[in-house]
Order: sequence, then structure tokens, then C-alpha cells
Amino acid sequence: MRKSLASAWHSASRRTVPLACLTGLSLVAGARAHARRAVEESARPPEVHARPLLGTHDRWPVASHAAPTSCSATAPGDATPPTHDFVVERTVLTMPDGVPLATTLFRPLPRRAGERFPALLELLPYRKDDSFYRRDYPLHSYFACRGFVSARVDVRGTGGSGGRLPLREYSDDELTDATEVIAQLAARDDVNGAVGMWGISWGGFNAIQTAMRAPPALRAILALHSSDDLYGDDVRYFDGALHLDPYALQIDHENGLPRTPDYPLDSAYFADRFDQRPWLLTYLAQPVDGPFWRDGSLRFHPERLRVPAYLIGGLADGYRDTPLRVLSAARAPVKVEIGPWAHDWPDNGTPGPNYEWRSRAVRWWRHWLAGDDTGLLREPNVLLFVRDAVAPGPHEQLAGAFRFVNWPPSPIAPRSSTRARGDGWSARRGASRSSTRCRTWRDSVRPSGSGGATPRGTLPTTIVAR
Repeated sequence: MRKSLASAWHSASRRTVPLACLTGLSLVAGARAHARRAVEESARPPEVHARPLLGTHDRWPVASHAAPTSCSATAPGDATPPTHDFVVERTVLTMPDGVPLATTLFRPLPRRAGERFPALLELLPYRKDDSFYRRDYPLHSYFACRGFVSARVDVRGTGGSGGRLPLREYSDDELTDATEVIAQLAARDDVNGAVGMWGISWGGFNAIQTAMRAPPALRAILALHSSDDLYGDDVRYFDGALHLDPYALQIDHENGLPRTPDYPLDSAYFADRFDQRPWLLTYLAQPVDGPFWRDGSLRFHPERLRVPAYLIGGLADGYRDTPLRVLSAARAPVKVEIGPWAHDWPDNGTPGPNYEWRSRAVRWWRHWLAGDDTGLLREPNVLLFVRDAVAPGPHEQLAGAFRFVNWPPSPIAPRSSTRARGDGWSARRGASRSSTRCRTWRDSVRPSGSGGATPRGTLPTTIVAR
């Protein structure tokens, strides 16, 4: 029998339950109100289509549209104009063990009888029906407008999906479900049999790890701000040192929330979500690198990447080492882009400059999922932002330019030695003060305009001033 929020809280207070989940239950009423407001706003027309360099954090309505949605004209700087109207459908995909995974499909409408489309998958635990309600629309509708069946799926035990909360992030259950979802998408009547998987952060992590399992219908992946080393280069242990930040508690709070859209507070909810072991305790019990971390780390199994990978990173992001590391070791085709921003999208990340990454993603998907020659693969394999000399400060936009380079680069003659100076710069030994000076950002230095992110890793950024 469904309990009221007050009675459920009273019952929970007499249980031995995770502290993080107790706080999560108190957010249920707010989540319900947020969902109601979002549904009320769903009747508003999406006005952001016409804005240049379309940001992905604007307020967008998402609903199951009974009528098709028309795509707006191409924004300035977008090289891939929309080609299809689309509809949004909420459904479930049932796993072999009977667990339903909540799915929102952004489905293009065919322009001719029998037209079929490639499919795209984003699989996340970040609740698609409330906390990520507005975030998903501009991303998935963009791809639907350009002829892709775009699926946004909640991980089992989270959001609107059934089943028990997995024991950890990127669990075997999650990745097994991903391979099944890919197979079901590929088998749809409106899909051409080819599927791509993509995402930022979590969605990039599980795209990489799913690709390591080589599902037959998975033809390519796109991963933004993700790591190939779950122990030494992720948010749990930095080079072996324990790291705790707000995310460690945030995810356990969200994991304790009830299932959308009706938020049932029943015995199944307590058994499957509220009473589950917090992930934080799981990671604290694994302080040493080993199979727990390495089994899913591409860095130690580069031969398992068998599908093309498009990897995007940021110089101010903690995961900036992964793209070039994967490119250097992988046997499959890899394309890399690294911009100036922190842990955010290339079209609105800070610091800029920015570009419309989704149009380039469409060219990537069309090449590998539809067999079109889009010219993207004729470019050099790395697009890198190279900074100009700038004075320290909170820069929203950095001086510099994006440059195409072939990786690995040609051998470079060794530089002359340097010596430290009190002003934070390094001057070339034997050179006058008017000659070239270099300032190198190392791991322990927080860059200006990093958007609040503290960088990690081993890749220094050298700024040359004249």
C-alpha cells in the first residue's frame, strides 16, 4: 500500500538507513513539484532553436507530443541543417530479466515510405523525468531533427526505471543492459540497424565501457569528458589519493529518490532504492588499484576498443589526459578534440571560445552509422585549442585559436633549460628579459576561468609570451 510522505518519513526514521538516503527522501516533495512545473511549461513553444551557438542548459519543455514538432531554421555557425520533424515518445524497454527501463524516444518522422534512421543511445542515472527534464530536450531533439532516433534511457533502479539500484556506477548490470538496449534499438522497424552511444561524463564513461564489450549493432561512440582509468584518473582516487567532493554525496541522495513519474513510497521502493548500500561506502572499501577498477578501464585494455571513438576533452577539465592517451594506444579509429573549457559542453563551456559541437557530431554519426562521406574523417585526427599569452584573471573567453594537428606530432628538438623567477614565469637561461618567456600550468595550479574546476593529470599547458 502506498504511504504518505509523512508516514514514510516517520517509518524511515526508525530504520537503520544510509544518512545520504535520508536526505534524499526529504527531496521527494520538491521533485514532485518540479515535475509538475515542468509539465505545465511543456505547452510553451521551444524558442531557443533560433539562438546562435545553442546552449544546452536553457529551459526546454519535454513532453510526449501527440503532434509532430517542427525543427527551426539552422542557427548561425551550424553546418548541419535540420532535415526532419520529430515526435517525443515515452516508453519502456524490457530487459531479459523482466526489468523495465524508462525510455524517452526523440523520433524523426519519415519523409518517404520505409525511411529508416540510425539510432543514438544516452544511458544515465540522472533522472530524465525531473532533474534532467530540461537538459535533455535540446540535445536529443537536435539529433532527431537531423534524422536520428535518439533514445534517452534511465539506468535500472534510477529515475523511472524498475529494478534494484546497482551496486556501483558502470556496474555489470548497467553495461549488460546497455548491450540489450542497443540490440532492441537496432531491431526497430524505423532504425537501419546501426546504433551509436554517446554522453558527457557518466554517459561517456559507459559509452567507452560498452564499446569494450563490442555489441554487434554498436558502430561508433562519442564520449565527452570521460576517463579511461577509473582509479588513477577519476573522481574517487587521484593517483591513489582519496578524493571526496559534493558529487560523492549528491549521487547517493539522488539514488534514494523514488521512481518517476508517480513517486511511490511503498515496500518495493525501500527495498530497491532507499535501503541500498551507498556507493560511497563501496568505493571507500576499494582504496587500492586492482581488478575492481581496472576491469572497466580502457587504459589497461586498449585492444578491447573495437569501434570508432570520438573523444572530446577540455584543458581545464580533470579528464583532459584521456583523449590523447586513448588515441595513442587504441587500434580502432579515434578522433580527438580538446578545447579550453572545463567539465562542460563545447558550445557553452567556460572559458571559451566555443563552437557548435553537435553539428560535428552529426557528421561523425552519418559517416559511421549511415555510410555518408561527410569529410570529417579527412581532417587531421586532433583539433586542439592553443592559447595565446594572457594575463592571469577570470577569463570568460581566452585568446587563442583551434588548430588541426596530426597525432602523434613530429619530433621536436629539446628546449633549452629554464629557471624559475619570482613572478611565476620561467625565463630561458641565457636569454634577455625581452626574449620569449614561457609559463607552464602544472597540476597544482588552478587556471583562470576554469569554471570552478580544479584540473588534474599530467598534460601541462604552456603559454608563450613575447
